[in-house]
Amino acid sequence: MKRTLIIVFAVFFAILAFSIVTTPSDTKHKEFIVDKFTEAMDQEFEKTGSNSERAFYELGKTSAITVLNNSIRTENYLIFSIAELKMGGKQKNVTFGIMGFIIPTVDFDKLKKQ
Repeated sequence: MKRTLIIVFAVFFAILAFSIVTTPSDTKHKEFIVDKFTEAMDQEFEKTGSNSERAFYELGKTSAITVLNNSIRTENYLIFSIAELKMGGKQKNVTFGIMGFIIPTVDFDKLKKQ
């Protein structure tokens, strides 16, 4: 009984330590969110844009990425982290990170339209 209890606690603390060490950083959250938004922007441009507008599009995309990076705030809660995006004066949770994984908590296709 005592041995089983020790093993259960050891496994629990090993998982806890692994979670703490592998919690995604704010940089990973930002990269994930920016990638999702730029992917959506690229798809939209491919539908409607022309080659002559490509330079203006790339310039606008660079500016949008800068604004987006400044609008993202990450909260680290030791074993997990949450990234919030400020839109329209409100903070909206957009990603959840745990054990090295970033999980979107919103539909980015709907979010890009806001």
